[in-house]
Amino acid sequence: MGVEPISGVDNLAAVHDYTGRKAYQAAEREQETRRADTLKESSVKVSVQPNAAAMGKFGGLSEEKNDFAKSIRTTDTALGKVSDLLDRMRAPLNTIVKNYPPFPADSQDRKNLLMEYVSLRKEIEKLMVPPPPKPVYENNVRLWEKLGYADAENLRNSFPEVTSSSSDMEVAGALDGLDELRAVVSDGRSELVRSVTG
Repeated sequence: MGVEPISGVDNLAAVHDYTGRKAYQAAEREQETRRADTLKESSVKVSVQPNAAAMGKFGGLSEEKNDFAKSIRTTDTALGKVSDLLDRMRAPLNTIVKNYPPFPADSQDRKNLLMEYVSLRKEIEKLMVPPPPKPVYENNVRLWEKLGYADAENLRNSFPEVTSSSSDMEVAGALDGLDELRAVVSDGRSELVRSVTG
């Protein structure tokens, strides 16, 4: 004896699936409508009219900061060039001081080294190093005066002078002067960095 399948069960499952799907879709549409209504209710429009005076002040502050940063950068770049030239100026004097036995006073090699120093000094005299911005200058006046900025001058007066006939003692003194100046230039560059980083 066999069991006969109930007729219409296949159709019952299909109707149930179709009805459930329709109910789900209707509930989903209803939730979307509620969300849209909630968003409409909670949306707020804000309109801000810029104040010309305030915007001008902000623009002025930004421009002032840019000018300050540009001035710092210009002074630092120039001091960087001075630092490089100081190292190059130091080399021939150091060769004379450390040469053993010492160069004779009339040695052509010694004269050439001294002339190299003189030509580098002339190069540095042509180099204009702008003073730092006023607030940075006023924060450490002594330092900037050591660099020759007392009367808005450049660095030329700060470099030791040596001629082709300078004695070994004068060369050693000039070398010491260059070392001191290198330290001051380094301090100046550090001061510029501090003024930017706070």
